[in-house]
Amino acid sequence: EGCSGAQEIIYDLQVFNRPVADFSISGSGCLPDSIHFSDNANTGGRSAIKWLWDFDDGQSASIKNPAHLFAAAKTYNVKYSIVTDIGCLSDTATKQVEINALPVPNFSVSVPNCVTKDITFTDASTSSSGSITKWSWNLADGTNLAKTNATPFTHNYSSTGTFNVVLKTETSKGCIDSVTKKVTVSPLPVT
Repeated sequence: EGCSGAQEIIYDLQVFNRPVADFSISGSGCLPDSIHFSDNANTGGRSAIKWLWDFDDGQSASIKNPAHLFAAAKTYNVKYSIVTDIGCLSDTATKQVEINALPVPNFSVSVPNCVTKDITFTDASTSSSGSITKWSWNLADGTNLAKTNATPFTHNYSSTGTFNVVLKTETSKGCIDSVTKKVTVSPLPVT
């Protein structure tokens, strides 16, 4: 209709820094213990309203500080991001979480097991995650041995009976497990 001119519209625009996702990890790293994740994101002073966790095993979480139980021993790439109250999506933080299998403690005992006679204890423990570095023996008669190798050793019992011998092993990854076996010590024959 022949009208001309320019219209000026002024908008106030506020730009926020993108949040930076970060998290910390705590836990033994050994099956079957849960791993705890803690949010350490820098939100630039805004409130986070969504937390997005991907545990790399088909599982996820949407809470700020989750705990997660991994089902298998391996290295997982855990991913984390957040969304602030104004809808800003952070970058994705990724950290590796190494989950290790427990050692499998085992041992054998020589026979016959006679009172006051030497009995040989032989370690047969195995580990699929790291090597075994510590062996702790409780021979159930007040004798405790801490060893740093799997060398067989002898022990004699001064009385007869059944003793619950415990072997606890620890790997280079810090994973610990134990096994208990009964050792029956018999009396010497009376000639």
